[in-house]
Amino acid sequence: MSRIVTLFIEKAYSLQELPLCWYSLDDTYDCVYEAVQALGLENTIFYFDFFTKLAMSFPSLKELHLYRVEMRSGGSNYKDKVTNLDDLSLQKLSLTTNEWLYFEKNSLVEIMYIKMQKRHQYIKVRADRIPKTIANEEGSALWKSSSVNRTYLRMHSAPARFELNNIYIDLML
Repeated sequence: MSRIVTLFIEKAYSLQELPLCWYSLDDTYDCVYEAVQALGLENTIFYFDFFTKLAMSFPSLKELHLYRVEMRSGGSNYKDKVTNLDDLSLQKLSLTTNEWLYFEKNSLVEIMYIKMQKRHQYIKVRADRIPKTIANEEGSALWKSSSVNRTYLRMHSAPARFELNNIYIDLML
């Protein structure tokens, strides 16, 4: 997203929902979007450090929707993705994992580790099945496996449930 586009959006004072499609997001250019409460990213590329700027640029953000987006990191390990949403107080979170994490097309299993304050939870995601919460022992063993793609999602203030691949997942708060 260019600096001109970000400045234009910043001037739209009453804009409460911001859907972005087909963008490459690596910087917010220190713009602040006070009114935006819902941000939707679809078919968009973003870089892992984009989330560190998100809370500062969208201080009123309550909903985050990530659909068919690709996350790129500066590191060499494409199998490990870290998304830190600690600074956001989201009421609604929805995402798709298979494209979101830019994994190999032949990957069969993805494991998501969600850390919320002092609690955590593992979710097993397969392309051909419904995502499901799994026991900590199974999740820990899968996490250590080299045959799975790993996602670490940190949320300080998490919603009671979130949408993952069009399925609602209850979080153990």
